[in-house]
Amino acid sequence: MIGTLLKFDCEKRALFSPNAPPYKNFDGAVGLCIRHRVNDKGEPYVGVKWLKPVMHGKRLAGTSGFALSNFIVVGRIRGKK
Repeated sequence: MIGTLLKFDCEKRALFSPNAPPYKNFDGAVGLCIRHRVNDKGEPYVGVKWLKPVMHGKRLAGTSGFALSNFIVVGRIRGKK
């Protein structure tokens, strides 16, 4: 999973986490997976370094952490498994 390009998708977020805030500023943002873990419930979470920082509140987010279910896999960097 690390090294995978991911695109944040608000529709997937609404589908899998209907009560969570939508984070519309992140919709369509693409980032590189830099961390991957599974929580106690067995749900995968990722840390993402955004290719272009995303405005979140009053600051630019260079990295973020979200459930993997919020993303569409865009591609992989060659050589990573």
